[in-house]
Amino acid sequence: MSNVTVVANVTGIVNEAVAELQDIATEKKDTAQEIAVYLKVEITNYDDGQSTTPKSVTLDITPVYEAKNTGVAVDPTKAAPLTTTTFETPIEIKVKLPADFVAATTTPVVAKHLNADGSVKEELKATVTKENTDFFATFYATSFSEYTLAVDNRTVTVKFGKNEAVTYTANDVGTALPTAAAETGYTFQGWSGTENATTAEYSGELTFEMLDQMIAASKNAEGVQSTLVLYPVFKKDGGSTSPGSSGGGGSSSSVSVPSASNGKVTVSNNNAKKGDTVTITLTPNTGYVVDTVTVTDSKGNTITVTKTDDTHYTFVMPEGRVTVKATFKQADAPTDGFTDVAADAYYADAVKWAVDKGITNGLTATTFGPNNSCTRGQMVTFLWRAAGSPAATGTNSFSDVASGEYYYDAVLWAVEKGITKGTSATTFSPNATVNRGQTVTFLYRYAESPAVTGDSAFTDVAADAYYADAVKWAVAEEITNGTSATTFAPASNCTRGQIVTFLYRQMAE
Repeated sequence: MSNVTVVANVTGIVNEAVAELQDIATEKKDTAQEIAVYLKVEITNYDDGQSTTPKSVTLDITPVYEAKNTGVAVDPTKAAPLTTTTFETPIEIKVKLPADFVAATTTPVVAKHLNADGSVKEELKATVTKENTDFFATFYATSFSEYTLAVDNRTVTVKFGKNEAVTYTANDVGTALPTAAAETGYTFQGWSGTENATTAEYSGELTFEMLDQMIAASKNAEGVQSTLVLYPVFKKDGGSTSPGSSGGGGSSSSVSVPSASNGKVTVSNNNAKKGDTVTITLTPNTGYVVDTVTVTDSKGNTITVTKTDDTHYTFVMPEGRVTVKATFKQADAPTDGFTDVAADAYYADAVKWAVDKGITNGLTATTFGPNNSCTRGQMVTFLWRAAGSPAATGTNSFSDVASGEYYYDAVLWAVEKGITKGTSATTFSPNATVNRGQTVTFLYRYAESPAVTGDSAFTDVAADAYYADAVKWAVAEEITNGTSATTFAPASNCTRGQIVTFLYRQMAE
């Protein structure tokens, strides 16, 4: 490289950025003996977890170079960024964690690569190690900008068929899911949350996306989590998929039962013959009741359904395949109050208002869960309901927002109104936890982004942050005062108590 040596303390950068480094070496050949290449790591935010959220540290990681003479120590103040910031070969990043960040090497820690608007571009599993009294987190990245290392509290308990229940955390990402033994002539396809399903929802190795999907499936709309039961799905060799409950044998189901939001739908016989009476059993999630039940044949004709009680319906099987669909709605709001909402709590009036207005119910008849975090799907749904549940006329461009989900109309409305654009052109991330910065930004945009003036009093709100104007507006409108006199904690999870309080302060009459 033009007689200038290139040295690097991070394996992989030199090979990936060879063309750029050749140009740099040529340019610097008369003023330097070597080009030092390394990663510049700057801490841009630290949340110690005191605001009800897991601990996190935000880092700006940039590959840089420095032209210098041999033997001279590097001077980070003289470093210049490399244009090449995306690498095909994963590069190891090892970061010393702040004191008291974790208590053991088994604590799940995740590295989140952030987009410019604060949304998560990708999640990477971090390995925690201990050296003397210090803890380090190591992960592998292929591109650089801003990352957040966070203690990850996600957990889900899953029962795979007849196997013992397994509890997964972020530490288990990359491990293979259990399999089920298939009878002769059948091949195991994976697992489904619906008994007698013909398509597997989970297979292969556990991913972060799969972990979030499992967690979402284990919760009702208000966030109450229980053990997720999955059923095996088998495919007949050279033929169609067989329902998981059969373990092989038989033909494909003649009764199709798509999964439903906020409850479970099962039928007494998936292979019913013409004239058979089929019973539909409906199990609403906590806080929900049955809303509608429909059965249609292969031509779209409606089949008569008879109600036997609040959760059981029957129909007579016609010729050919049928589809059974059910929807669930929120039950009437509790009238006796919530045991976890003290009368003098800052969110007490907001909780009563939100329940009275049908914006949200409690997690149960007696608990509201004010300190539970909310997802992006729940946040836009709360805002949509507070706005009167207006009809949405836009089209859905998100692959992770399915028709029939409780947040479907709310997401379309929010995008149509310019309240959010999603986390990418094709994803909304409805099950991702919403943070304080995103929440006030949604409210600010709903208010049509009024002009704001002055400087922020918060040291953790950069002037060019996407939520900077929203924070100033929220403070001026007395919607929130931050988590202290000098901090707003924009990256911290926003709780149910905080969200209904923000909505109440903005929208209550």
